[in-house]
Amino acid sequence: MKLTDIMGLLGGLALFLYGMRLMGEGLELLAGAKLKAILEKLTKNRLMTMLVGLTVTALIQSSNAVTAMAVSFVNLGVLEFTSAIGVIMGSNIGTTVTGQLIAVNFSAIAPLFALVGVVLFLFTKKAKSHYAGQVLAGFGILFIGMTTMSTSMVPLREVAWFRDTMTSFTNPLLGILVGAVFTLLIQSSSASVGVLQALASQRLISLNSAIYVICGQNIGCTIAAVMAAIGGTKNAKRTALVHVLFNVTGTILFVAATRLLPIISWMEALTPDNGMAQIANAHTIFNIATTLLLLPCSNLLARVATILIPGEDKKKGPQLAYIKDISTSGSFGASTIAIEQVEHETTRMFTLASDNLHAALKAFLDERSGDLETIYKNEEIIDFLNKEITRALVRINSMELTHSDAKRMSAMYHIISDIERIGDHAENIADYAKFIRERGTRFSAEASDELRELSREVYAMMDWTYAHFQSPTDELFQQIDNLEERIDDTVDQLQNNHIARLEADKCSADLGMIFVEILTDLERISDHALNIAQAGHKNK
Repeated sequence: MKLTDIMGLLGGLALFLYGMRLMGEGLELLAGAKLKAILEKLTKNRLMTMLVGLTVTALIQSSNAVTAMAVSFVNLGVLEFTSAIGVIMGSNIGTTVTGQLIAVNFSAIAPLFALVGVVLFLFTKKAKSHYAGQVLAGFGILFIGMTTMSTSMVPLREVAWFRDTMTSFTNPLLGILVGAVFTLLIQSSSASVGVLQALASQRLISLNSAIYVICGQNIGCTIAAVMAAIGGTKNAKRTALVHVLFNVTGTILFVAATRLLPIISWMEALTPDNGMAQIANAHTIFNIATTLLLLPCSNLLARVATILIPGEDKKKGPQLAYIKDISTSGSFGASTIAIEQVEHETTRMFTLASDNLHAALKAFLDERSGDLETIYKNEEIIDFLNKEITRALVRINSMELTHSDAKRMSAMYHIISDIERIGDHAENIADYAKFIRERGTRFSAEASDELRELSREVYAMMDWTYAHFQSPTDELFQQIDNLEERIDDTVDQLQNNHIARLEADKCSADLGMIFVEILTDLERISDHALNIAQAGHKNK
């Protein structure tokens, strides 16, 4: 085998892997937030979750992306552990679509796909046309790489040691080990199956040898779920473990079946003169058979994972609940996972600020109620989240994002800043409550009633803003805008009432100053709440 053949083989593999990545990322960008919505709305029905996992994987051509998203969504708490099991099982079937496409062999028209895709990608301004071009270009490059690999493998027919190596894979343990290691290295079971198909196209490997490599590839592909679970919750780790248990158990059962029954001969008989199709069919049949066999046992797998990873999560000090290590490597599904993590962490931050506001006002208006220490601890967490979410946003903005996702992430900078300022104002009110407790003084009944009424309006402002952050609508935004104006008018009126009390000598100077400061804090909180609503409304 000449050096040019080796370089051609490596170059073909590089084009094949790049084509898969380009096509998968384009499909993911075309799907946008719909992928997340589909996975989030899953039911507990095992068959339905399996079908969703199958469909999403078939669409974006990456089981790694779907399993990583499933694990991450379990970690976020938006997908149940048991639902994720069905998704992962379905993704194993969905990933076989790539092999079937390769078996059809579009090599003759692959350059045309690549040309049309590149033209759309480079010369169109519409986002969907741009992403569609990326998909077509990736599809064409994938087959160009496949053809280059196959052509470069022709001289290997004459290399005795290579032929001997390929036939040695009839040993199940060796075949499984090679398939697992190779898939671990290139991070794609679909790509490793494609390499097997390239070998089969030149009759360098038979199904009798390839079948065990395919089994190993299904074990190697579990690394994506394992990596996504690192540093995650117990349930996220259990989800990854179920993926490993499922694929290992399926491999053991399938290997046993091939030793007891003439399964390989049956598969060869389906397409007797097409090695590429035989490998694609074997990959598909393996995953369908193991999924149908083990799907009814998903609860048992969940119990085993819970036994192997027992206990509940324990946290000390300020910690991120949802944001994990955000990869900027451009891996499939990375941006979708990262955006979901940031949005959930921001919701947590908003909830803490709102809780602090309620607790601080309660402590102020009733000196016997309200835990000030908890308020101060929550404020530390809010400040911590502000810094960490900002860091996460910086990493996310270095990824390739859809136009709408880029706008949403840009708005998040402003949103978390406003939430942090709301937390600061709540802390100010807690300080006033502490001052009054230490001095043993209190406001007049009239002043307290005025503050209670204003507080109810600010509570409503926070609640509506939270609802708008979760699901923005024009009607809700208009309500928030109107309420903010009403709060401004109320504050002006209360300041006039306060001046009248001072002139009538019904209020001391010290308490009068605190009253004005609280009015200012509550007005500013409503301003920041409106800012949050405006940021979300512009990007709905």
